Amino acid sequence: MNSGTSIIQVYKEIEPAIGGVARVMEELFQGRPPDFEVTSLSTRRYGLPPVPGRQGIRHVQCFAPVYIRSLPVSPGLPLAMRRLARQAQCVVLHHPFPLGDMGRLMGLPETTALVVHWHSEIVRQRMLGRALRPLIQGTLRRADRIIVSSRELQHHSPSLADWAHKCEVVPFGVDASQWVPDAAEQASAEGIRQSHPPFVAFLGRLVYYKGLDVLIDAVAHTPGVCVAIIGDGPMRKRLERRVQREGLGERIWLTGALPRAEVRAWFAASRGVVLPSISSSETFGLVQLEAMATGRAVINTDIHPAVSRVARHEQEGLTVPASDAGALGQAMRRLCEDGALAQRLGDAGARRVRERYSNQAFAAACYDIYREAIAARRGAGHQASGAAEE
Repeated sequence: MNSGTSIIQVYKEIEPAIGGVARVMEELFQGRPPDFEVTSLSTRRYGLPPVPGRQGIRHVQCFAPVYIRSLPVSPGLPLAMRRLARQAQCVVLHHPFPLGDMGRLMGLPETTALVVHWHSEIVRQRMLGRALRPLIQGTLRRADRIIVSSRELQHHSPSLADWAHKCEVVPFGVDASQWVPDAAEQASAEGIRQSHPPFVAFLGRLVYYKGLDVLIDAVAHTPGVCVAIIGDGPMRKRLERRVQREGLGERIWLTGALPRAEVRAWFAASRGVVLPSISSSETFGLVQLEAMATGRAVINTDIHPAVSRVARHEQEGLTVPASDAGALGQAMRRLCEDGALAQRLGDAGARRVRERYSNQAFAAACYDIYREAIAARRGAGHQASGAAEE
C-alpha cells in the first residue's frame, strides 16, 4: 500500500458479473479520488480469468468451488479479508454477502474502520437469513457507517432498525456519458430497428426476483409486444426452453450477456427498458439509470418504493403492479405503439439522470463517508489510548 488512504471493497463477484452491485462497485472504482488506493476482494469461478488491475486499484480473487443458490462458498475469502484488513484503513463490505460477515467475525483491527453498503435484505433464502441474523447484526454493530441508496430502503429493512444513527443516504449514480451511443452504435441500432419490430429491452442477471417469468407471461398474452432479454444467469436455459416450447421465439430474443457497446445499441433501438422485478430484493434498479442515460423510457414495478421513485410514473416511465402480467403487457404495448410517448418519457429520463443521479456525486459522497469513518475510528483509538494511559 502507498501512503494514501487504503480501503478494501468486498463483494462476492465483480467483472465479468453484470449484477447491480458489481456495477455499483465499478462506479466506485471509476470515481476513486487520487489519494485513495483501492483493493477489491471477491470470489472467482473456476475457468474465468483473473480480473486485471488498473492504476490505483488491485483485485484479489479467491476461488469459489461451490455455489449454493447464488452464494459462493470460498473458505479462502474470510482469511484473505482478515489478512488484508491489517494493511487497510477501511474495509467496505457490500451486503448481503455472508462470507464478508464471516471475515468480520474472524476479526478486524480496532484501528480499521468498517463501512457497510446495505443493498438489500436476504429475501428469498429466509431460513438462511434467520440463521445468519446474529452474524449480520454483529457486522452492523461493528460498522462505523452504513450507506443506503434511499431512505425508503432504510425504513423497510428490519435489520437496520437499531442502526438508523449510522445510516447515510447516497443515491446511486451513473456516468451518463458512457451510455450515450456513438455513431457506430447508432448505426448498429438502426440496423436492429430495421430487422426487428418495435420492442422493449431487459438488461440484468437472469434470476428469480427480476420477474422474467412474469415478463414472458406478459408477452405471451399481449399481441404485438416484443422484448429483447439481455443478460445471463441461472435461469437462462429454462427461459430458453420455455420460449421455444410456447412458440415465442419471434417475439422474445435472449441475446445472452453483451459488451456495453452492444447493450447501448440495443437500448437505442428499443422503445424502452423494462424492470419487471417481483421481490423486494430489488431496492433501486440501477439499470433504470443506465436506460434513462441512453434516453429510454422505463417500465418498472411498485415492488419497492425507491424503485418507482427513480423513473416516476408518467414522468420518466410507467409503473405497474408487481407480478401483474396483464398490466405489464399493456405498459409495454403502450411504448411499442406510441413512439411519441416513448420519446417524451426518455427525454425526461435523460434530464433526470444528469440533474440528480451523476456518478461523480455518488462516488464523491461515498468516499467522503469512508474518510469520516476512518477519522472516527482513529479518534476512538486515540481516546481509548488516552484513557488507558490515565
